[in-house]
Amino acid sequence: MRWLGIAAALMALAPLNASMAATPKPIDTTLAFEMVSLESQTAGDKSPKAIPFPKDGMAKLAEALNAATNAAIATDPDPKTPAAALKVMEAMQAALVKLHYVQPSREDDWVETLGESFTPRDIAANDMLDAIGASWMTRAEDSFGLKGPIYFLDCDMAALIFISVGQRMGWDIRLVEVFKHNYVHWHLPSGEVVGWDWTHQGSFPDDDYPHNRHYRHWPARDRHGKSLSFAFARSYYLTRIAYRLKDGPAKQRILEDAMRADPTNDWNYNDLAWLYAVSPSLKPSDPKSPFAYALAAWAARPLDPDVADTVACALVQADDEIDSDDGPVPVKGKRALAIAIETYARDNAADDDLRKQFAFRLALITKGEACREMP
Repeated sequence: MRWLGIAAALMALAPLNASMAATPKPIDTTLAFEMVSLESQTAGDKSPKAIPFPKDGMAKLAEALNAATNAAIATDPDPKTPAAALKVMEAMQAALVKLHYVQPSREDDWVETLGESFTPRDIAANDMLDAIGASWMTRAEDSFGLKGPIYFLDCDMAALIFISVGQRMGWDIRLVEVFKHNYVHWHLPSGEVVGWDWTHQGSFPDDDYPHNRHYRHWPARDRHGKSLSFAFARSYYLTRIAYRLKDGPAKQRILEDAMRADPTNDWNYNDLAWLYAVSPSLKPSDPKSPFAYALAAWAARPLDPDVADTVACALVQADDEIDSDDGPVPVKGKRALAIAIETYARDNAADDDLRKQFAFRLALITKGEACREMP
């Protein structure tokens, strides 16, 4: 009954235009609704550094989804060509911008969840250019005159809104991943595929997105610029919520759900292995799984220093004995191996911040201590 009540409240908060011919599915059938509901339920487990879940978060979701859905229907409720689909996605984008949703230009302002997107930001006019960049500044000025608060909606959260509008309308809109960026593909009934990039405000060929250092790992090569499954997308958005939670049972449950949603995602293995490595009080269903998860992630990304860091920390927590036909056999050289792996992570870190974190954990491992986050 509780879910029915939430759904009814959402529809009452922002009703759709009843005169429109197309009838979208209810908001509570969407991936965005599932994620915002979960974020609301785990608000008490958020990290002290995380942005609190807004009290009107569910209402903001209804407003955004209904505005984008209404705009799509008004443009073309049944687009059959790439040109028609592009017009629909442009209309969805415009509808969200009218609600003051903009792309942040600084990486520090990127959001991890829709709840963070629904949190208003009061930014002075003279700071706006630095906050959202020139092209978005022009669009925002034309759309709402830069008056009132703005809301940061970055690439992956915008993709979640577009995917959810697609779910309501029966359109096959999928998440796409490249390095530090996401956009969407719309698969039309004809078999044609149309891309849309919220951040860059248009459609671009997949080959225009450059490869990077992660492209040397086969999972990244397999996913780069490709349409991803719904299972992958659901798993991805679950981890975004988990990243903002304190280490504990709630985070464990969500990461394990993400693993079940998509057991092929190498980052799920890394995330769970890391959680167990720094939270030894959490008990996995299989005591041997934390190090096994780390090794699975490492096999997929053998040169990635972030994963090497996880492997080293998981190794510290691994059993000190291995089974044999003659009984348990003590493991020799475990700490030395962990030191070697963490040294590799430190020496190949992508930036100074990560290098400092890996150096901090290398010192802990060298002293025989378990890993933890750097203060």
